[in-house]
Amino acid sequence: MSKTKIDTAPLNKIPCPSCGKHVDDRAPACPNCGEKIYVEHPGGITPTKHPQIPTNRVDE
Repeated sequence: MSKTKIDTAPLNKIPCPSCGKHVDDRAPACPNCGEKIYVEHPGGITPTKHPQIPTNRVDE
């Protein structure tokens, strides 16, 4: 038997920029007014910065 992993991370709530109702930061839009929700770093996601990968481009 394999167990399915369930995401139990707490959800962050942010105010909707249009109506002000608190909405889950992972929601694509406010369920109250339909305004799109944009967040820089959704909860549970840690941003990382990786070095640039070199290209194998030959300049002529």
